[in-house]
Amino acid sequence: MKTILKSVLLLFLLAFSLQSCEDQDDVESPADLQVKDFVWKGLNQYYLWQADVPNLADNRFNSQEALNSFLRGYAKPEDLFQDLLNKPISKFPKGQAIDRFSWIVDDYTVLEQELQGTSKNDGVDFRLSYKPNSTTELIGYVRYILPNSNASTKDIKRGDIFNAVNGTQLTVSNYQALLAADSYTLNMVTFNATTSTFESNGKSVALVKTTLDENPIFINKVITSGSHKIGYLMYNGFYANYDAQLNAAFATLKSQGITDFVLDLRYNGGGSIQTATRLASMITGQFTTKIFAKEKWNAKINDYFEINDPESLNNRFVDKIDGAAINSLNLTKIYILTTSGTASASELVINGLVPYISVVQIGETTTGKNVGSITLYDSPTFGKAG
Repeated sequence: MKTILKSVLLLFLLAFSLQSCEDQDDVESPADLQVKDFVWKGLNQYYLWQADVPNLADNRFNSQEALNSFLRGYAKPEDLFQDLLNKPISKFPKGQAIDRFSWIVDDYTVLEQELQGTSKNDGVDFRLSYKPNSTTELIGYVRYILPNSNASTKDIKRGDIFNAVNGTQLTVSNYQALLAADSYTLNMVTFNATTSTFESNGKSVALVKTTLDENPIFINKVITSGSHKIGYLMYNGFYANYDAQLNAAFATLKSQGITDFVLDLRYNGGGSIQTATRLASMITGQFTTKIFAKEKWNAKINDYFEINDPESLNNRFVDKIDGAAINSLNLTKIYILTTSGTASASELVINGLVPYISVVQIGETTTGKNVGSITLYDSPTFGKAG
């Protein structure tokens, strides 16, 4: 059995996997207790708000047996996890919730793959929204189609709208189950501006999910407008395994002598802090070794770093990626496109650049997810090798 924990600055993500565990009604298996123990100890050690949650206090339990007794009071590790969070979004309205982003999943292998851009996917990137005058029914609109995906071979494109799956209207209560299937059919609609309604256009698109590796560099081009050469990069995920390709994309922009640069982060929900630092270094280049971002952990972890390795809290602008020179543009101004889904590492790039160059943000207010993460495993040292 392996369990995995994602934790960090403001975000805490935990994933676990149980193998060879049978349903024994109300009889708790040793594996269940082990996972619960891991949840508590991981949160106690690394959770940003550890000091604000009484049940996570270092002196809350005077023995392992006392802790075990507490853990047995929870039917599932997920219930324990939610109960140990600091005003989580699952229990408090958005305006009152403190922890909006911590979550728990049950397959760490899938999680690790997704963090590198690999997922089981049909290739349709979409966003859901309420239908006009409804608080339950949803419609979906296509933002882009991934190359080499099942959807890329079908009659579906950016801007298309759907309201049902397999003939069933999407709602807030059923959309997750309907869209989680490995294959399904989207029922397409057209917006009638006169009546402000969505009407069936008779079109359906059958889709099948396959394992896809998403290159986050979706578009990289130069647009000439008068005397200006405008570089445009649509970047959809901070995946560290694509950093060399990102650097190559900047080499192309640099070789064409761009005068302006537009970074499109509208659909970028974040990813690697290291990649964010490298991207900021490609955009600039004149600030090497200066601090791009400084991490803040809970008091216990922060004190440890401050005493033993204070430099590890600093993420500095760099001029190399694994020994290869970064293709820096040395810009003093950048235009960044955003939506409400622009989050995490994307916001870090914006905030980290603001003290150094002019950042013109165009679009919606971003998510407000100023967090990063590390991965901890269920071992004595929280390392994967254990």
